[in-house]
Amino acid sequence: RPELLVWRLLGRIHPPPPPAMAQPSARVFFGGLPAGTDEATVHSIFSAYGNIQSCKLLGAAGNAVVEFASVDEATWIVENLNGNIAQGLSTPVTCRFDNPKGGGKGDKGAGGWAPGGKGAGRWEPYGGGFK
Repeated sequence: RPELLVWRLLGRIHPPPPPAMAQPSARVFFGGLPAGTDEATVHSIFSAYGNIQSCKLLGAAGNAVVEFASVDEATWIVENLNGNIAQGLSTPVTCRFDNPKGGGKGDKGAGGWAPGGKGAGRWEPYGGGFK
């Protein structure tokens, strides 16, 4: 992993912690789908693994979000299908729990320099010490 090489070059002993996995939910993000895949194909491939409530293709990048009937179904898929070839495909897919609705990068919720946001616990250079 390139980030580990950077840490070694900088003389750091411990690598950064791995990114936090999204909380288990019924929504699963699939990546690595073949180019030209449509929603009907996504639905037919992944309905073999669980009961699909909704399916959305994310642009033409080979990504989709599928909502299954239960968290148990989605958990089984993430644990068993990630990095493997789904029935009906010829290449491996990436599966992970999807971020909660409204929790993406464009979310305008807490963060930034808001109290308790990303700026919490940082050094304040103008006499404030640690906030």
